[in-house]
Amino acid sequence: LGEFVDIISGSYVPLIESSELAYRDCMVDSSETIAAIDVRFIESGNSVYALRYLMVNVEGTWRVDGASNLQVVGEGA
Repeated sequence: LGEFVDIISGSYVPLIESSELAYRDCMVDSSETIAAIDVRFIESGNSVYALRYLMVNVEGTWRVDGASNLQVVGEGA
């Protein structure tokens, strides 16, 4: 998870600087080869933006395989 957090932190610097960052709803398949995790940016305690990342396990290392578009998913935490 640490390397994944570093990727997010490096990719969304302007949004992170004005937001609270939360990781939610991590789901892993039973074979532990595919996973999904939601990343939420809560801007000034009001607008909530979210991305869902698809992860794949390649030779014991989790890698990003894709992501949804950044979108507003609600208000508040």
